[in-house]
Amino acid sequence: VFGFTVNANKGAIRVLLGSTVGLVSSGRVLDEFGLGFSEHSGDSFGTAITAGDFNGDGFSDIAIGAPGYPVGSATGAGVVFVVMGDAIGPSSGSPSQIWDQDSSGITCCLAENGDGFGTVLAAGDFNGDGKADLAIGVPLEDIGSIVNAGAVEVLNGSSSGLTATGNQNWTLANIGDVNEAGAQFGRALAVGDFNGDGKADLAIGVPLRDVLGVIDAGQVKVIYGSPTGLSLAHFVQTWSHRMTFFGLTPHNGDRFGSSLTAWNFGHNVESGVTRPPTADLAIGIPFQTVGTASHAGAVLVLYGCFSCSSNGLGQSNFQVWTQGSQGVLGDPEADDHFGAAVY
Repeated sequence: VFGFTVNANKGAIRVLLGSTVGLVSSGRVLDEFGLGFSEHSGDSFGTAITAGDFNGDGFSDIAIGAPGYPVGSATGAGVVFVVMGDAIGPSSGSPSQIWDQDSSGITCCLAENGDGFGTVLAAGDFNGDGKADLAIGVPLEDIGSIVNAGAVEVLNGSSSGLTATGNQNWTLANIGDVNEAGAQFGRALAVGDFNGDGKADLAIGVPLRDVLGVIDAGQVKVIYGSPTGLSLAHFVQTWSHRMTFFGLTPHNGDRFGSSLTAWNFGHNVESGVTRPPTADLAIGIPFQTVGTASHAGAVLVLYGCFSCSSNGLGQSNFQVWTQGSQGVLGDPEADDHFGAAVY
């Protein structure tokens, strides 16, 4: 699935189906008009795309962010379209579901101008019930008078697809921190089971967060899954490159957490211990200075662990990668922005 811009940034996505010979072009083009909705300049349909089995029927469903879509009179409030999958791919006709901040049952915030609901999407089974849940980044959400503090909305999967029942809204303030103007909590998201308990966990990038006097240094917050979904029962982790053991020198505007991805990179932190697989986390720092090269960029890798004191991501065996790392082609140069995207 890939997105592309058309007709004044209205947006569309192309779905290519897999086959025994690889991807084939017999898929579909999805856009707002084809799904039965009006199009607007700047809707940016397809800015974010993720897939997950939201209803547990064995077929992948597609969530599509249109963060510029108007909601009522709120311009650029943002919408997420969900197109359900079946044996022949994305279902034909209208999308099965449409979500915005004014949707029935959403308990948090009203749609406002420029919120950008759906700028970032990530799917994972946070409560371990066998159905994928959806995390929706709203990095430009104003919280009271705090402009662009950011938020993340979580919708649970069910046998009928995503549901507002039990939906969660996460901000810096409700995970024990303080909301900050311009921090953009939720600008990046990654899902992985960092402690191997069978429930997905959520890493949230806050790339414009000020940290200990360093402006826009950036942070990453990690909220862990539980039988009831994402929960504060496991302590929320905070990661930043201000932590001295990483050996990185923070600078204004480094934007730690601008990009995130979670996979099992294969390093067994608990050597010799029989353990379930755990996800690891790569964190992009695209404006990190490397040597004398300003904004050359770096990537920090943290490894998951199920029996460590952290019971999740830990600092043991962390890695920092740059274009100056042994075996990496190229050299760090000013404004390279290594780590601007990770996967």
